[in-house]
Amino acid sequence: MPGGDLNSHSTPSSTAFAVFVNDEPKAISSVDVIERWFNGYGLVTLYLDRPVAGGDTVTISYTKPKTGAVLQDTAGNAAANFSNQSVDNATRPAPVFISATVNGTELVLTYSKQSNLDEAALDGSAGFSVVSSPAGTAIAVNSARVNAATKTITLTLGRTVADGETVTVNYTKPGSGHVVQDKAGNDAANLSGERVTNLTDSTAPVFSSATVDRASLVLTYTERNSLDGAPLAGSAGFAVSSDTGPPITVTSASVDAKAKTVTLTLSRAVANGEAVTVNYTKPGSGNVVQDKDGNAAANLNGERVTNLTPDTTAPVFSSATVDGTQLVLTYTERNDLNGAPLAGSAGFTVRSDTGTPITVSSARVDAAAKTVTLTLDHAVANGETVTVSYTKPGSGNVVQDKKGNDAADFGKQSVTNLTPDSTAPVFSSATVDHASLVLTYTERNELNGAALDGSAGFAVVSHTTGKSIPVTSASVDAKSKTVTLTLGHAVADGEAVSVSYTKPGSGHVVQDKAGNDAADFRDQSVNNLTDSTAPVFSSAMVNGTHLVLSYTERNDLDGTPLDGSAGFAVSGAAGTAIPVSSVSVDAAAKTVTLTLGRAVANGEVLTVSYTKPTTPGHVVQDKAGNDAANFHDQSVNNLTPPPPPAPSHVASDADNDGVPNAQENQATGPAGVATGDGNADGIADSAQAAVGSINVTAVGGSSTSITLVADSQDGNVSPGNNDRITSLEQKDAPAESPQGLEMPIAQLRFEIELDTSGSSEKFSLYVDRETGVNGYWIKNNTDTWTNLASEPYGGKMATEDGRLRLDFSITDGGQFDMDGKADGVITAPGAAAYMPLSIVGLASDMAHTEFWL
Repeated sequence: MPGGDLNSHSTPSSTAFAVFVNDEPKAISSVDVIERWFNGYGLVTLYLDRPVAGGDTVTISYTKPKTGAVLQDTAGNAAANFSNQSVDNATRPAPVFISATVNGTELVLTYSKQSNLDEAALDGSAGFSVVSSPAGTAIAVNSARVNAATKTITLTLGRTVADGETVTVNYTKPGSGHVVQDKAGNDAANLSGERVTNLTDSTAPVFSSATVDRASLVLTYTERNSLDGAPLAGSAGFAVSSDTGPPITVTSASVDAKAKTVTLTLSRAVANGEAVTVNYTKPGSGNVVQDKDGNAAANLNGERVTNLTPDTTAPVFSSATVDGTQLVLTYTERNDLNGAPLAGSAGFTVRSDTGTPITVSSARVDAAAKTVTLTLDHAVANGETVTVSYTKPGSGNVVQDKKGNDAADFGKQSVTNLTPDSTAPVFSSATVDHASLVLTYTERNELNGAALDGSAGFAVVSHTTGKSIPVTSASVDAKSKTVTLTLGHAVADGEAVSVSYTKPGSGHVVQDKAGNDAADFRDQSVNNLTDSTAPVFSSAMVNGTHLVLSYTERNDLDGTPLDGSAGFAVSGAAGTAIPVSSVSVDAAAKTVTLTLGRAVANGEVLTVSYTKPTTPGHVVQDKAGNDAANFHDQSVNNLTPPPPPAPSHVASDADNDGVPNAQENQATGPAGVATGDGNADGIADSAQAAVGSINVTAVGGSSTSITLVADSQDGNVSPGNNDRITSLEQKDAPAESPQGLEMPIAQLRFEIELDTSGSSEKFSLYVDRETGVNGYWIKNNTDTWTNLASEPYGGKMATEDGRLRLDFSITDGGQFDMDGKADGVITAPGAAAYMPLSIVGLASDMAHTEFWL
C-alpha cells in the first residue's frame, strides 16, 4: 500500500482472495504479507496449489473478511475490496518443438527460443524414438545430449540415415530421471510422428554449365546443399583450351560455396567469339571440388564454355560482288552487323574502268548474313571492271556490328563481276599452218567446249587455186577461245585462203559458255603460217666465251636443246680450232649461242662453220621442222672489249656503298663528333658499307648533311652486320604535294642489299634538327602515306646533340618495299617531313585516293 507500511501482523485468510487462471478458480495454499518491499510499497504474496503456465490468463479479487484479520497498513487503514484485476503472467512457457533434421547418425531437434533448456544430462534415449518410413522400422537412439544455449537436443542414432530416407521422431516424457524442460522446470510436451528433414548427402556436385568473360571462367554446379568452400590450390585440376587462340593457363581457382560455383582466373583474356572448352581432373592431393559433405565432383572432358566476352572488334571488309544493279559487300564479323537502315549512298562510292560514273542509289544491311547491298543507278555490264570504296559518314547510321564497332574506311577494292554474259563471241582472226586452221574469237568469258560435228558450218576456200578445201573436223578450246579446223589437205606456203561460217540448223554451234551463239561471217582472210622455208644464217658475233649466231626466219626456231657442239666449229687465227663446249637456242630471238672452251681476246679474228649432224641428236631448224643449211668459214664480229685499266691505288668508294669517299668524309654528326662520322659511332662513314652520308639541298637552296644507317641499333650498326647500302640519293618532292605535308629536304631514295631475304630491317636517318621535320613518311603499296618513325609502327624520334635521329623499320617484300619482292633488296623512296596533324584519316588533295597516318 503506497504512503505507508503494511501491517505484517494482520494477514487475511486465503479465503479473502480469489484467483482465476483462464477463468478457472485456482486454490490458494497460503498468504504472506511483508511491511515494506520496494519504493515504499508493501508486498502480499499468494501461494497457489499448482504452478501457472506461461501464457495463462490470471485475474485476482479481494473481499475484506467480516471477521478476523484484514489487509491494512500499520495505521490500521483497511485495504478496499477489488474485483477481477489482471495479473502480469511472468511465467515462461514450456519448450515447444520447432523442427528436426538428420545428417548421417545425428538427429537434431530444435525447440522454441523463449528460454534456455535445462542442460542437465539426459539418460539413454531420454524418451525419444526414431522410425524409418514407410516400413516403420525403428532406428535405435544410443544417446541424447542437450545444448542449452542453442535450445537443441542431439540424438546419436544406432545407424546412418540414408540419403533420401524418410524419418520421423517421437518423444514420451520418461517417468523418472531428467526430462526435456527449460531452466524453470517447464517440461516439453510429448511428440508423435514429427517429420525430420533429411540432410544426409551422398550425391556429388554435378557440372551444370560454364561461362567465360575475358579472363574469368565460371563453372556452375548442381548440388542439393553447398559446395565445400575450402581454398583450391593452383589450377585445382582445371585446364582450358581454345580452338583458335594462343594457349590458356589457369592461374587460380576459387569456390563460392553458397552460389555453387568455381571461378577460374585465366592467363589471358578470351576474345569475343573464341571457342573455349574446359577440362577437370581431380587432383591426387590437396583440396578438390566437392560438396560440404565431402562428395567429390566428377572429372570433366571438353565441356563447352559459353563465351560472354564483349565484342570490341569492328567488322572487316572481306569481298564484293556485283550482278547488274546489285553490288553486295561481305564483311567478316564474329557476331551480326547492326541492321539499322542506312541513308543514301551510306558513304560508298563505285567506279568503273570504262569511266562511266556509277551512282549508289541506296544501301541496305542484312545483319545475319553480314552483308551490305548497294543498289546502283545502272546495271554493270558483264566483264566490266568495278571497284568500291567506303568513307564513314559524319552523321547518321554507319556500317557497324550490333555492338556498335564501326567498320573501317577502305579504298578501291576490286569487285567480282557476276553479271550474266549476254554478248556473243565475235570472230577476231584466223591462221592456217599446213592442214590446221585456227579461228580466234573475242569473248569476255570462255567458249562452250561442247564437241562440234563435222565441218560445224565452216567452209574454207583457196583463192590461189579457186577451189574449196574440205573441213574434216572442228574442235573448240574453250579457255583460249579458239576453234581449230582440220582440213582435207595441207595449205601450201604462200597460198591465199579465206574462211566462212554459217550456224548449223541442228547440233552444237560456236557459242560462249553462257549460250550466246556466234554470228555467221563470210570470206574472212586467213593468215597463212605454213612454213616450208628453212632458217638462213644471217650473222655471228662473239664476246668473251659466247658466240651468238643470228638466223633469218619467218617464224620461230625450234627451241629443242642441242647436243654437244651440234655440228658447229670455230677457228681462230691461222685456223686454230676453238672448242665448242655447248650450244643453246633462243627460239623467239632466232639465235643460237655457242659457249666456247676459252675466251676470245679483243681483236682476235674468228670464223664459224656448221655441218648438220648425221648422228642422232637435234639440229638447227625452225619450229616447222625445216633444217638450216650447212655453211663454212663465216666471219664473226668480235665484240670482246679490251681489258679494263689497272685500278687506282686510291679507292673513290672504299666501302662500296654507292657514295664517294669525298662526300662521306664531309658528313656532319652530332656536336663534338669528328667530321665524316655522321652517326657518331667513332668509325668513319666511308669505311662502313651499312652507313651512307650525302649532302642534300634544303628548301631555300642551303646545303645540309644527312646520314642513313642500315641494320641500326639506336644509330649504330649491329655487330656482325653484312648489309650494304648500294644507293642513296635526293629526289624531287612530288609534283602535287598533299595538303599539310612539308618536305624541307624533298625526297630521299635508298637501296639496301640485305644479308637475309625477306627480313625486317631497322634504319636510322640523321638530319639537321633545324629542318623541323617530325617523322619519316613513305607511301605503301595501296598508296597510303605512313609515318614509320612513330610508335604504332615501331619507330621513334630521338635528339643527339643538335641532330635529329628518325628510327624506322621496313620489311623486304613488305608493303613499304617499292619492288614488293622478298628478294634481298629493299628500295624505299620516302621523305623526312613535317605534318601538322597526326590523326588517322586526313585525306590528301591529290587526284587519287590516299590517306595520311
